[in-house]
Amino acid sequence: MSERVIAALRRKGEILFKEEDWERALACYAELVRLDPGDHVARFRASRSLLYLGERERAVTAYHAAAESLLAKGFLLSAMVACKEALRIHPGEKRVKDTLRRVHGRAAIDATGRSPVPPPLPPQPLAVEGNLWGALMGLSGSELVDKAMTVLALHEEDELDVSVTKAPLPLFADLEREAFVDVVEKMDLLDLGEGEVLIEEGTAGDSVYVICAGGARIQRSTNEGSSVQLARIGGGTLVGEMALLTDAPRSATVITDRPSEVFKMSRQVLEELAARHASVPQQLVSFCKRRLLGNLVTTSPLFRPFAKEDKQALLRRFVSKVYQPGERILEEGKEGEGLFVILTGEVQVTKKDASGDLVVLATLREGDLVGEIGLIRDTVASADVTASRKTAVVMLPADDFAELVSEPRNAEIRGYLQELTEERLERSKTALAEPGEAIDEDDIVML
Repeated sequence: MSERVIAALRRKGEILFKEEDWERALACYAELVRLDPGDHVARFRASRSLLYLGERERAVTAYHAAAESLLAKGFLLSAMVACKEALRIHPGEKRVKDTLRRVHGRAAIDATGRSPVPPPLPPQPLAVEGNLWGALMGLSGSELVDKAMTVLALHEEDELDVSVTKAPLPLFADLEREAFVDVVEKMDLLDLGEGEVLIEEGTAGDSVYVICAGGARIQRSTNEGSSVQLARIGGGTLVGEMALLTDAPRSATVITDRPSEVFKMSRQVLEELAARHASVPQQLVSFCKRRLLGNLVTTSPLFRPFAKEDKQALLRRFVSKVYQPGERILEEGKEGEGLFVILTGEVQVTKKDASGDLVVLATLREGDLVGEIGLIRDTVASADVTASRKTAVVMLPADDFAELVSEPRNAEIRGYLQELTEERLERSKTALAEPGEAIDEDDIVML
């Protein structure tokens, strides 16, 4: 069968679907599934057509078969979407929840914490055999629905030999099985078009999102009033978790760049799930920590000289801490615990000037260092450092820091910190002498 003819049938199905001609759309998509059981886009559209025709039970059956086929191929996020669609029609459907448990059982995640997520939907084969305009296109009414179900209720057999036990899915990977099923049941599934705003910069963060299919761009506003694109993301990406955990405003805007299916978990749903499954918030925090640490070792000058294995060994010596708004990280005149690196959140560096007025020397955010001046110069803290919002850090204890910088092979690190210390102390002195002078972002004081 030619690619041109197959494409023509798909285009016809799209037109009929948009025109809400559900019966003829069902005929098109069921015919495509008959010719190619692996055409999962057609399965989803046929299932939706059944639902709009009022065939709720059969729509559940069709979605369930789609989920089983996707599971067999290893497309776990899309299998979750098919299950969620079925559960939206019949909440608590046992066969669908059993499939979700099998999705969880098929799950796998690699040692680095980065999910090897396959494409959300597999590519659609174009070369198929069969009478394209035969079996289903001439039918209508109950005869069409009955015939379509003989195709749509079937699913492909398992073709993968997978013995691993954790899902290649962001956030969901380490959840317990029943917590995973509960999460899928409780989350919302959004069907978004191109150009829809998922997250808006500066707004309160009350939800976390997982892009199941489609994609989006991440952009941030500039001082000039324009915006700059930071990244493009696709299926399998989790976004929005940092603001949810820290109560900080969204740091960027996320806009879909194509039609997308997105799971959404609100703070309210997260709290409901946490009441039943303690592992849900724990795993969200753990996932965020792994992502933040991954960003840290990639971008921080502190880790730049180290090989990958040495970076991981150094990270294991850091201790995680969380500070609430108003809580001090360092107090002027007192010894610090160690070297702090801000993972997420915000702190203010303050010091009194000669007249006794409190001067804000700097506002520090993700990736900034705190405490190196006291450690390098073997003195007490030269200023107060206070969390201005909920802030997560990792801290290298003072003894471990001393051992790190004393090793000859780490001379580059010590040189970097000494140079930074002298430069920032000089700038602090200038800022205290001229308290009205604005400090540029590049002139941030590191303590």
